[in-house]
Amino acid sequence: MSKIDARYHSPVVVITSSESGKLFMARYDSTYPFVLYRNSFNPFGGNPTIIEREQGFEPLETLTREIKEEIDPNYSQSEEWVNPLDILSLQNNILSNLRPVIDLYINAPQVEGGRPAHKFIYSVFQSKIPESSIEVVEKAIKCNKKLVTEGNFGVTNLNNLKKGEDQLAHTSALIFKYLFNDREGFPCLVPGATAEPLGNPRNSYKDYTEVVYDNNAFKE
Repeated sequence: MSKIDARYHSPVVVITSSESGKLFMARYDSTYPFVLYRNSFNPFGGNPTIIEREQGFEPLETLTREIKEEIDPNYSQSEEWVNPLDILSLQNNILSNLRPVIDLYINAPQVEGGRPAHKFIYSVFQSKIPESSIEVVEKAIKCNKKLVTEGNFGVTNLNNLKKGEDQLAHTSALIFKYLFNDREGFPCLVPGATAEPLGNPRNSYKDYTEVVYDNNAFKE
């Protein structure tokens, strides 16, 4: 089997309402260092720690940790925050409905205002949550309440993302093209970026035997 290079390996989740199809996503603010992606949407997720990589954790475990860290009821200690019970319910609904979708190997060229050229893996999951959880998020936005521990968040829908009325950050548009089987919709902010399917997310990072990770991978 031929080898491929990867700088990152990012388990991410596309969170949708099981009823309306609305999407709950992270959203970069006006201070995000990569100017191109400011105010754009991005799936929740992150990268493994050194320990997770070396001990052979699976992408699902990394994603679970990231969700627990980013949507954490323990941060709700003041009136600025959403009620901790609502945050806990939201977190539980996301985690209990996680299902694997696909691994995508991304080749992203340099783009002005974005990241330098890089190759990496998205381990994509989906979680369909009750409409009541989406309503918690929408109420938080309306009342200007804090809900996530880092960055911003928002609610959008597939139609807006397909048309580019709401933009998808980085190369996450490629996730949506595959997940919703629409190669023409979901404009990508990184022209020329490609996605190669690698099968389903695997049981361990050590199972990605064809991948040669960058020396800085899992350490940044």
